[in-house]
Amino acid sequence: MTLKPGKTSDALELLVEAGRFLSSKLDVEDVFQEVLRLSTRIVSASTASLLLYDETSRELYFDVALGLPAELLDLRFKLGEGIAGIVALGRKPFVVDDVRSTTLWNSQVDEKSGFTTRSMLAVPMVFQGKLVGVLEAVNKIEGSFGPADVAALEALALQAAIAIENARLFSRLQEEKSKLDSVFLEMADGAILADEKGRVLLANPAAVRLTQGPQAPLESLSQVFDGFQTVPALEELTGSRSFQALDFTAEREKPKTLVLAGKALRVEMASEGSGKRSRARKAGEAGRLLIFRDETEKAREDKLKRTFLSLISHKLKTPLTSVLGYAEVLSEEAHESRPGDEAARERMRKKAASAIVSQSKYLSSLVDRLLLYVSLENPPHPADMDVFPLEEAARQTLEDLSGWLQASHAEIEGDLRSSTPVQGHRSYLRVAVKNLVENAVKFNAKPSKKVRLRLARQDGHALLSVQDDGPGIPPEDQERIFSRFYQVEPVFTGQVEGWGLGLALAQKVARWHGGRLDLSSKLGSGTTVTLAIPIAAPPAR
Repeated sequence: MTLKPGKTSDALELLVEAGRFLSSKLDVEDVFQEVLRLSTRIVSASTASLLLYDETSRELYFDVALGLPAELLDLRFKLGEGIAGIVALGRKPFVVDDVRSTTLWNSQVDEKSGFTTRSMLAVPMVFQGKLVGVLEAVNKIEGSFGPADVAALEALALQAAIAIENARLFSRLQEEKSKLDSVFLEMADGAILADEKGRVLLANPAAVRLTQGPQAPLESLSQVFDGFQTVPALEELTGSRSFQALDFTAEREKPKTLVLAGKALRVEMASEGSGKRSRARKAGEAGRLLIFRDETEKAREDKLKRTFLSLISHKLKTPLTSVLGYAEVLSEEAHESRPGDEAARERMRKKAASAIVSQSKYLSSLVDRLLLYVSLENPPHPADMDVFPLEEAARQTLEDLSGWLQASHAEIEGDLRSSTPVQGHRSYLRVAVKNLVENAVKFNAKPSKKVRLRLARQDGHALLSVQDDGPGIPPEDQERIFSRFYQVEPVFTGQVEGWGLGLALAQKVARWHGGRLDLSSKLGSGTTVTLAIPIAAPPAR
């Protein structure tokens, strides 16, 4: 746009054009530059300056966006100070043909910029009663600034004030939008904005990652939660039912369990303009904002808590029933004297006593294992660690289990002659080995069972492998068997001995010692579990 100075009518025409031009600018720096350029054109001045008003300090200043020399950016003028300060305070224009003829003139600007000011026309920039700044036209090219110049510059100053405030507002909105975008994109929770028909308008990366992955853009909530079971139903979240906030969960079982939980919020949607790609919405239509996170682990823990009492009752019921049943038999024998075969009654008493003792020991062992697992929440104290061969823990464990192994028809094979020193907690390592041997036996339904133990060294670790000839572990269960209270059973009956803590406990002990627990299994071919413990460093000489 090119503006040429001319008569008053021409100036008015130029002001109209300038207003249209300024209203199209939304960048603050662009507005400043156009205001300065237009000021010189409209009133035929050599140059122009623009000072902005700081409401906090009540001072006028030159903005960095004006592109002025750095020396001028430090200058500030209080209200009533200098020509600009008088104009800002009184909000009235000021005209002077020779600035040196007035005591109001402040020469700091000329001194710092090297410019020589002769005449000046200064007008306030005010928008809706708010002082925006002061606009100055400097050095009239021909003659002096007259009433027409004052009126023209005042009209431009009003348009400039409007344009500056609009640009500032747009800039603030852009900054806020940038902040919101950053939060929206970086937040760990998934966030999806959808319209009332369930069409996705916005979805942050977390939402994409938690649901369908980045394979395709999310188009609708039905696509987002495809394969999920939602509570309440998805139709209720996207339907016309009125609600402000609603808790919801979405659970998927395949390819692996995933539980999402969060809130669905009702939000008012602004109406959109028409267009090929626009989605027209009526004013007041309600959208849905869904905020959710991955609650799979929490759901698993909650389920564990809910089923713990059931597991306790199943595991404790069998030995308790046996103990109580035989105790009642003994009690009847003690209180009733009935004729009959004394030898048969004696056999029954011995059988009852034996069952009470064995089942009580089993019941005690269940409680001991549970207490032991709880105690393993804290690692052993270094003072309790010794250097000893891993074979020692294996031999002592087999000696402790000899009676149980014989009763279980289990045959132990293997070579335990290796003498590899490890630094560890003796009793905890024995517990870990004991659990591995017991698992190898009790999950094997064969009448006669074979368990092979083997010691080896590899990559700075002492390895103890426990191999059975049982049914093997299905691939889908090979990761889960290391979880607490997990046992591989087609139907949970509680008849398999133990809490399902054996491998979880052994793995924890291995990790305590800086080692690991490895598993290899194939259906129909048995299972091998290997305990790997770092070899102890040789003593310093």
